Order: sequence, then C-alpha cells, then structure tokens
Amino acid sequence: HFFALLFGFALRAMPPPYVVGVDVGGSNTDAVVLCGDQVLGWCKKPTSADVSSGIADAIDYVLKSSGVDPAAVVAVMIGTTHFINALVQCSEDLCGVAVVRLCGPATRDIKPLLDFPPRLRAHVCRQWWMLSGGFQCTGSEIVVRCAVLCSDGRFPRH
Repeated sequence: HFFALLFGFALRAMPPPYVVGVDVGGSNTDAVVLCGDQVLGWCKKPTSADVSSGIADAIDYVLKSSGVDPAAVVAVMIGTTHFINALVQCSEDLCGVAVVRLCGPATRDIKPLLDFPPRLRAHVCRQWWMLSGGFQCTGSEIVVRCAVLCSDGRFPRH
C-alpha cells in the first residue's frame, strides 16, 4: 500500500476474469462460465435450427444463472461441428463463395480449393481469381497493388 500512501489513491481489487465457453453439437449446445478453474454456471440445451440464436440464448442463460455481469467477461470461445458437418455432407445450405488469391507465378499452378472433394469444390467455389501480388515468406513485397487491379477492372475470370 506504499503507492496508495505515496500517490494518495486507494488500491481497488480488480474483478476476476470470467470466460464463457460454448460447444454446439448436432444434438445439444453446452455452455459454461468459468472463473479460473471454478465453474460458476452451465447449461445443456437442445441445439436450435438457428445456431446463432441458440448460442446467444445459452450464453445469456449461463451469465444470468451465475450472476456474472457480461461486461466482466474477458473471452468467449465457441466450438461447433455444424460447419464441418456441412462441409463433409456438401450441404445445400452452404453458400457459394468467390476466392481471390494474391500470389506469385510459382503458386498459379495450384488452383483454389484443390484439396476439397470435387463435388464440394464445385458447389462452394463459384468464381475464383488469381491476382499478382502478395508477400514472400521473407516479408518482401511481390505485389502489383490490388487497388490498381480493382480500379481498371482486370479480373481474369476462371
């Protein structure tokens, strides 16, 4: 308390760090709020069709049931098998994406999503472009600025 006397302020205890963990499975969504290694609250609820609202509901439940102020939470960790299951099953719920790769000449022979199963690659990767640019592993630039390519419209379609 030397500094409190020296500088004229009272030392206040810092609130403990709270952590929330959520695991979304195919059947159940589990949530927990921890302080160190102490479990302050937990729940197990059926996984909802709308995964996002199910996660929010689970977090809300464990915070309210434990009495932890959401502002005191320092981290929220979420794990889910939904995305992996959708990939493995090539779900029709997956949206198509466009892939833009900044690359040098050495990587142009490796097409985007090459290691995806062909059916999944065809379903997900709707368009792709390879633009000259990026960085070497040494950090040196190998770039033609992306902004220049965007402004003059040179996007070779594949």
